[in-house]
Amino acid sequence: MKRRKLEGGGDTRNNGENGNHVEESWEAIKDAVLNPCSHKSWRKTLLNYLRGQKDDTTARGQISKGVDFQFLTHIMASYTASTSEEDRTIYETLELLENTYKVNMNIISPIIWGEQSIEIYKKRGQFGGTLIRTTPEQVLELLDGLRMWKTVLNHSRQIAADADGETHDSKALYDVRFLLRLFLSMMHPGSEVSLS
Repeated sequence: MKRRKLEGGGDTRNNGENGNHVEESWEAIKDAVLNPCSHKSWRKTLLNYLRGQKDDTTARGQISKGVDFQFLTHIMASYTASTSEEDRTIYETLELLENTYKVNMNIISPIIWGEQSIEIYKKRGQFGGTLIRTTPEQVLELLDGLRMWKTVLNHSRQIAADADGETHDSKALYDVRFLLRLFLSMMHPGSEVSLS
């Protein structure tokens, strides 16, 4: 049996013969995401767990089954779409979930993020995505114009980072990878966007 110490978390046991340890570890991490007050470093813990389990078919199955609308919306509510280390961790986590664990991200499309997403996702969860559909215009209204302008001007410029990997502009700029993904999630053949 292999043991791995998760950053910011307890031991996780990975036993290919017995999926119970994998399931227990996944449930603890899922609980940390759903109750972020109880576990401050859940972002890194989740990312490290996903990286560590990506080659384990039992774990991949557990994770794929365990990631649902509520789980994804909790992650998106804590995401600010910035270039900060926390947001880069969340973005990488979402990429791993989609590409490695084959989680269908369409259940949260169009993508909403940050504090304002809580109420929107709550209504979507209650009434369903067909009745409560966020329009592209509503999504675009969530973007801050000044922050977008700063991102356009500075997204490709190298900025010195401090010892923690943070830059003084890390929260002032949008993550361009996220923006491209956001725009893609809003556009599809036949979609209409108001230019006013």
